[in-house]
Amino acid sequence: MRKTILQLICVLLLSAATTLWAQAVNGTLTGRVTAVDGSGIANAAVTITNTTTNTTQKVLTGPDGSFTISGLPPGTYRIDVETAGFKHTSQQNIVLTATGPATVNITLQPGNMNETVEIRGRTPLTQSQGGEVSTSVGMRTLQELPVIDRNEQQLNDLLTGITPPHTQYAPAVDPERNRFFATNGQSPDLNYEEYDGLNNWERYRGTNFRVIPEETTQQMDIETANLVPRQGYTGGAVTTALTRGGTNDWHGSLFAFWSGDAFNSRDFFTAPSVTKPRLNFTQPGAAIGGPIVKDKTFFFGSYEGTFINGAQNQLTTVPTPAALTGNFTGIPGVSLYQPFSGSAGGFGRTPYSGSVIPSTQMNPTAAAVLAYMPSPNLPGYFNNYSADTPFRNHWEKADARLDQHFNDRTSAFLRYGFSNDFTYQNSPLGPVIGSGQAGHLLADNAALDFTHEFGPRLITDF
Repeated sequence: MRKTILQLICVLLLSAATTLWAQAVNGTLTGRVTAVDGSGIANAAVTITNTTTNTTQKVLTGPDGSFTISGLPPGTYRIDVETAGFKHTSQQNIVLTATGPATVNITLQPGNMNETVEIRGRTPLTQSQGGEVSTSVGMRTLQELPVIDRNEQQLNDLLTGITPPHTQYAPAVDPERNRFFATNGQSPDLNYEEYDGLNNWERYRGTNFRVIPEETTQQMDIETANLVPRQGYTGGAVTTALTRGGTNDWHGSLFAFWSGDAFNSRDFFTAPSVTKPRLNFTQPGAAIGGPIVKDKTFFFGSYEGTFINGAQNQLTTVPTPAALTGNFTGIPGVSLYQPFSGSAGGFGRTPYSGSVIPSTQMNPTAAAVLAYMPSPNLPGYFNNYSADTPFRNHWEKADARLDQHFNDRTSAFLRYGFSNDFTYQNSPLGPVIGSGQAGHLLADNAALDFTHEFGPRLITDF
């Protein structure tokens, strides 16, 4: 028995520790039901319904008319309140986020329960149980604000105190194109992002494992100050991206963006003798979601690809044809000395006649490699070679989510995301002289969430 109790305590402590990194992804709605005179109404039946999935949760008000409903996925809800001696009241268009507990109060009108008072205006939710500074970016904003690479991290600057997000690493190092930004003067390394409440932070570079596609994101929550204790382990912003689930109706989207050479202008600073660099940008995508079993089981899936193929004009310095053979005559500021002459300290060395290295002293391996060195195509000894350097960036992402509503107290979801990113940047000096850069990233991310409500005071989330 002692061993069993000890094991149970260890499991509970471990669970408490891991919640620092696995945060709840559902919202909590609190409120109070009152009569016209402001007195609380006890034992009123409160039903909250998700208007897109028709799933419901129910609770009775307490002695003072207050109620709390937890474990609510972000979305649009309707609250129905019924009790004897008062009209049935229906509050529409309640938009709930996962940033913290929200409060909505409802006043009942005396009358028959068969009569209904319907309030259709969007209900402003107040946050009265915390002082954190936060905002939620909804699906419509995510999908309609233009971002060149459809990266939802770019929209972090919608909140005050955040500097404009920017990329920091080359595509070969960070093909997911993570954004870096400072929050309230803190280092970008202090920002932290979660993916459906789970850690999405690669510590070595301070980037995310995966950047969630816009089409897959239901909501993005950003908290920048006065963080609650469960998120107090960072001094920057905490961003939580929540994935999108299916609804009771089948909905889909199909999109494609393309930009080719015909639409590209010439760089103003490109030399007239250099051809216009080529660039083809293609970005297709699709999403579909709907019910497998109405009011019970829902599916959502999406795909997004980005294919950038082109060439980038680069300016560099190459030796003159004479210098490749060892003849440095006439090059300003160049004086060559025989390395095997003079003292061991480098004093008293004999200069080469005319700054010409004899062919007998040329390393045969170096001479063979230098045969692949391109000749200058611009005048001068510095920045005398311009070339269109080929590159290609291919990024593909696929995501799927399955939601199950067992009953008013129990729900679960399973989601999986996959990224396959490949990038390559050639060298302007060719494959023999220059090395170029290449990167290949395969990223998997999956989560299973199970929520059960034992009562208004005990909610479990695994």
